[in-house]
Amino acid sequence: MITRDEYFKSWGFKVDPFASTNAEHEEYLNEYFVHPPYFGSLVGSFDKPKTSMVIAPRGFGKTAQRRRFEKLAVEYCDEIVCIVYDNFPIEGISDLKHINIDKHLQKIIKSLLIAFLSKMYETPEVGYNDYERKMLLSLIERYLNNITPTDVKNTIDNIKGAKGKLYDFWINASKPISSIINMILKAKNLGSVDLELKQQKVSEISSVDYFLFLQSLFARVGFKAVYILIDKIDENHLTGNDSLASYSLIRPLIKDLSLLEGKLVVFKFFLWDKITDHWAEDIRLDRIEHFELEWEKRQIKDMINKRLSVLSDEKINMLQQVLDCETSTIDDIFLFAQNSPRNLINLLNFIFDEHINRAENVNSKPDIIDITRGIDKYCADKFTDVITDKTQQANLRRLKMATFTIPFLGNNLFKVKENVIRNMIQPWTRAGFVITLPNKVSSKTNKRPVNLYSVNDIVIARHICSNQRLEDFISRNIFICDDCGQVVIFDRLNSYGRDDFNCPHCQNSVIIS
Repeated sequence: MITRDEYFKSWGFKVDPFASTNAEHEEYLNEYFVHPPYFGSLVGSFDKPKTSMVIAPRGFGKTAQRRRFEKLAVEYCDEIVCIVYDNFPIEGISDLKHINIDKHLQKIIKSLLIAFLSKMYETPEVGYNDYERKMLLSLIERYLNNITPTDVKNTIDNIKGAKGKLYDFWINASKPISSIINMILKAKNLGSVDLELKQQKVSEISSVDYFLFLQSLFARVGFKAVYILIDKIDENHLTGNDSLASYSLIRPLIKDLSLLEGKLVVFKFFLWDKITDHWAEDIRLDRIEHFELEWEKRQIKDMINKRLSVLSDEKINMLQQVLDCETSTIDDIFLFAQNSPRNLINLLNFIFDEHINRAENVNSKPDIIDITRGIDKYCADKFTDVITDKTQQANLRRLKMATFTIPFLGNNLFKVKENVIRNMIQPWTRAGFVITLPNKVSSKTNKRPVNLYSVNDIVIARHICSNQRLEDFISRNIFICDDCGQVVIFDRLNSYGRDDFNCPHCQNSVIIS
């Protein structure tokens, strides 16, 4: 038996190139990171930072971009600092309605204060007036009250860019944290604080005002920009796959322009695209810079080739070098990856699993059999991941086709009334993996033309039509729109008498040949 480690090491790889799709744990990410076209604009000018939003589907590289921002903070540590905000205030919370702007800012300001105190300690003497001194002491007493070494360590882990001996001092200190803070304050002639108060003093100053005041402090110690990097809003137990819950979590931040239009401390949001269905009443996209992340096939090819090159110390520079197949088959792999970096890595992982499990020597490569099996297993896995309801899974598998009408399903397949079919497909259309095409078709059982439905996801469509050979499925169901270049799914053998149909993306006519 050949292990994955043995196999990939024999090809010269330092690590398994397809083992991980989590950008958080990619050791060599910065070496094969592919910049999206807008990345320069996203970074912008350190002298005039501004809030921005990156909007993308899952698996499209949002966290990878966030980590590239962190790398910039290390490279320009004297000018900028980045604070990762992905540990949201959900402890003990069962209803997201209870998370308001104060709860968010309590966590964010704590990180800002630790970053500021660290930088202030290393900065040559800066004179603070009486108002600034009192505000700083008030800030510390309110937001660092009863802070523990564990709190400080977790906070420091999220601060990227600021450096110095003090970080080791924070983490390895045997003294109480309050003693360290007072030592810093004393060194700068700023007085002292009591962080072990049983009851905090009631402050008339709002969290937003404290936050805005902190901007002026960072300017005093030489920082040009402080970036709050907001990520993973859909990766906790309260949000999960629920786009409305994910939006509700950050809604207090999204809608507060006084925060988002700051001059020095700004936000960079890395957001799941599904939340945009819920923010119309809150968001001011005319005031907040935003970018929609879309990859082209050539960029995805560049990404995987760079990844292979870096992880093999340039022994492997192209995907073709590790696959035994025609170029058209490699194109099929990219087709099913749907221009998603994560999908491509996952799909290749399935393909190499298939090959390694039956390989007799480490020098062999996945062939068309391995690739076909890998694609089908990947599609089956994604199908059950996206569609979790067992009844929906069973009904979809019964279709065996990618295009259909309600009368056809009712009369020919399920043998039930049309109202039953309408109720059956409603969750499919609501979730978006089945769509109503712009075209209507005639039906023998209906006087009026009826809606034509199509599966909208090639991976789900492939699993539904797994009775078809892979190459037959592609030639029968997959079109590329000549006008917009999007992949469109339509069953040639179930065209209901049509010679063409309208692309659901751009509405232009697609000829059924």
